[in-house]
Amino acid sequence: MIKDLIADLAHDKITLSQALTRSKIIAHQINNDNFIKWLINELSGYDNIEYCPSYRVTEAETVAKVRDFSGEMFVPIQDGIGLGADFYIYHITQGIDTIEEVLSRDNAKNSNFVYMQMSPQFTEEMREIIVFNGDYSLISLNKKIGLSVFHKVLNLTKQKLLDTLLELNNAFPNLENNFIPKDMGKKASQIINNNIYGSNNNTNVGVGENVTQTQHITISQTTINELTEKLRTLGVPAEEITEFEDVVKASENKDSKTKKLFAWVGKVAQKSLEKGIELQIPAIIDLIQKVL
Repeated sequence: MIKDLIADLAHDKITLSQALTRSKIIAHQINNDNFIKWLINELSGYDNIEYCPSYRVTEAETVAKVRDFSGEMFVPIQDGIGLGADFYIYHITQGIDTIEEVLSRDNAKNSNFVYMQMSPQFTEEMREIIVFNGDYSLISLNKKIGLSVFHKVLNLTKQKLLDTLLELNNAFPNLENNFIPKDMGKKASQIINNNIYGSNNNTNVGVGENVTQTQHITISQTTINELTEKLRTLGVPAEEITEFEDVVKASENKDSKTKKLFAWVGKVAQKSLEKGIELQIPAIIDLIQKVL
């Protein structure tokens, strides 16, 4: 079964969602809760953005769908005060089947991006804050996402799954015959954690919604100095740079550090807007990606 699945997935004979579904059989066969949980999340989507893995977090522009005398249209937002980090990033929480469906739409074939609607509640909260250049009536807030981002998520997920299956097959060649070695648990967990959660050690990842990447990131002082100097050239205030250094230097796993750094970007962006300071937020986000 696992050999057939590897061949079908590698040669694109099945969709990624079909491969993930078939992999659930293997995950239950080897009784690995981390693998099962990851497969469920990738298929059904991530309920909470806090548990959304870093490869599903991307820079994104928030735009407004509005109506005026000529009809409905999408327009840029001129004032992001109050939107915080959500104004600049997007968590792709949708299941793989939804992403595949978005990419298969006819309009996706004739465009380089897609609009993902944010919650009606969030739109209502921002209604009195957002400013437009024109007399518009706000319908909804949306994230403008490049279709290349969705393709990237599909490809990364496919590679994580394929690498995991290949290593499991190499480590346990008799798995095809439903033979489960007694010592399989620890080795299988290491393979799954390395390929899916990015861990380079033997620490077992916790089961359930609190599954996080266990690899701790170490950044050299030279790299930190280079990044902080670039932040200064981009106009980031000294006190915010100090906070950035504290987050980068902290000994934390990748997911935790990612969340804190993007939260830092949101706070810096909001403060700059309140003070009337223009910052190159996309350039700042690009720098942050270098430490993740």
